[in-house]
Amino acid sequence: MEWIETTADTVPAAIDLVLDNLGVDEREADIEVLEEPKTGLFGRVKGQARVRARVKPKAPRPKQERRDRKRSSGKKKPNGGGGNKQGGDSSESKPQQRQAAAASTPKEDRPRREKKPAAPDKTDAELAGEVNEFLTGLVAAFGLDGDVEVTPVDGDLEATISGQHGVLVGPKGRTLDAIQELSRVTIQKASTSTARVRIDVGDYRERRRAALVALAEDVAGRVTDSGTPLALQPMTSVDRKVVHDALAAIEGVASRSDGEDPYRRIVVEVAS
Repeated sequence: MEWIETTADTVPAAIDLVLDNLGVDEREADIEVLEEPKTGLFGRVKGQARVRARVKPKAPRPKQERRDRKRSSGKKKPNGGGGNKQGGDSSESKPQQRQAAAASTPKEDRPRREKKPAAPDKTDAELAGEVNEFLTGLVAAFGLDGDVEVTPVDGDLEATISGQHGVLVGPKGRTLDAIQELSRVTIQKASTSTARVRIDVGDYRERRRAALVALAEDVAGRVTDSGTPLALQPMTSVDRKVVHDALAAIEGVASRSDGEDPYRRIVVEVAS
């Protein structure tokens, strides 16, 4: 799992920021303090706290368990008394026989495949029920406690899962984005709807947005003071938009994106 590095005025603030970026709580992360602010003359604090963290890797399964599973999956199935060896037909020849029979049958005599019925149109309330059922089952499968609420809003669906569940959020919200995409696919399979689905877990997206705005303001101040451009860590397009919008409201700085996804990042520089 990759390490994420952040800076802030204090060590606790830096830790909070890096945990927000990871989308996990302190118990689910490995945290290292790389640098602490130094106290200069007259008690003035110089520099910033610098920390890095990553989501704790899961312990691998014991080797003995893997060997037992491999051994059990490698057992050969009985061939029913060796009938294939003595009989005139083998299981391997049956596909060829079916192909030959199909080729010799006139097209008009062949059975026609029935077309799958088109997905029905569903109301917003019915679609909300589909997503609610999917998310409720997902939360239960993870063994978590959390209430699911899905609300239709302007033709789209907004879903919330109560509780602070880092495992549902994942590093930088990637797991949450994947769950959101699966929910969208769920309603598309159940209907002809093209409604978008927005999912939040324990107000993570709002906390993430606030952390990104704070990061943008901090970087803008550093760029203004030093006059040197700064490149941020790679972000998703959603996070980049939040940072760009926050920087656009700050005088004296400009921002641009550089690189290709998934390594596309924001560069902050003095406005010309």
